[in-house]
Amino acid sequence: MFAIIAIAATPSGSDDKGAEMLVEIDSPARMRELLAQGDELHSASRLLFCGESIADDLEAPVGRAITAATKLVELSFADTGLSDACLARLVDRLGRRPSLESLTFHGLAGDKTATAVAGTLRHLPALVDLGLDETRVASAGLRELARHFTESPQLERLRLARIDADDDAFAECIRSLPKRLKLLELFDNPNLGEQSAAALSDALPTMTQLEYLSLSVTGIKRDGVSRMLRSGSPSLRDLSLDSLDVGAALEDASTKFPRISKLSLRETDLTDAGCAELAAWLKLESLRELNLTYNRRITSSGVKSIAKSLPAGSRLQSLDLASTSCGNEGLLALVAAFSKHERPPTVDLSATKVTAAVFSDEDAIASSLRVNLEWCHGVSSNIRFPCALSQACAQHRSSE
Repeated sequence: MFAIIAIAATPSGSDDKGAEMLVEIDSPARMRELLAQGDELHSASRLLFCGESIADDLEAPVGRAITAATKLVELSFADTGLSDACLARLVDRLGRRPSLESLTFHGLAGDKTATAVAGTLRHLPALVDLGLDETRVASAGLRELARHFTESPQLERLRLARIDADDDAFAECIRSLPKRLKLLELFDNPNLGEQSAAALSDALPTMTQLEYLSLSVTGIKRDGVSRMLRSGSPSLRDLSLDSLDVGAALEDASTKFPRISKLSLRETDLTDAGCAELAAWLKLESLRELNLTYNRRITSSGVKSIAKSLPAGSRLQSLDLASTSCGNEGLLALVAAFSKHERPPTVDLSATKVTAAVFSDEDAIASSLRVNLEWCHGVSSNIRFPCALSQACAQHRSSE
């Protein structure tokens, strides 16, 4: 498998970020040759190591490259063959890096790497982006990181999706999060459960700069979701709760999220009654995107509730109802709701129960609503509202 290294070099004495150089390397010898170019690496602002061919036998040249690149802004290891112990030693070689803003790992990094990062945080005064998602970091490594977050108060983005820590370690981490954090990714962590939900409930109101939070496909139960939603967040713009049991917690929670712009509730087993509980969220001036994909218990009745709840001045830009049980009546309710909107949203109704019979309705023909109807019964896969609607209607009628 090829190893890839990408270096964005900054010309000496210039403020220009320079051109990115992407090199595919098919042998360790070629890798060593490239990494030996000390003059070029000295001015590199980004080192991105990718591919299984970058393995432990290349630790020395990779380490020298990191040491030589004294102006690093970004350092990333993605799906390399470097072991956890080797990655930890490479992190130790960083030393003080006043310019490093982003440090990310993806793959074999584990507790040793996390511990090394924890010990290095105090030497990275500009670090704003830390990623350990889809790694083997477990509870011990996460706890060590949590103990050192106070040394990185400037951290703004933390990605910990798909790691191996337990609920207690996640809760400890959440209680230690820097207050200026803007992005927190915790999705696809089935061990993250009720302790973490309680910690988040306490932390969210105080994290006044947090804008993005993803808790999708975690182990948080209905009570935990309800508690978090009641706590709310004054700054959150993007919230993902996919595959969680939101129950009836949505109904009274909208006032706790006054700036929410994107709400994702994919595959949350939401029902028609749940759609009615979304009414207050739909009235938020800030809401731009609502994703209800794969909620198969949502029928036209639920979609009618959504349409009825939309205020006249709704600024909604995207409504995703793909793979629900919405039928023609639901679509026509949306058409009516958005008929007077200057900029109606894009609506995804692919793989729903909408049929070609909807094209016989004059209201649908006149609509400027943009709708995706792929994989709907009897509807051509290339149909989009409004561009092909009149033609599709004519074709439908001529075939009757």
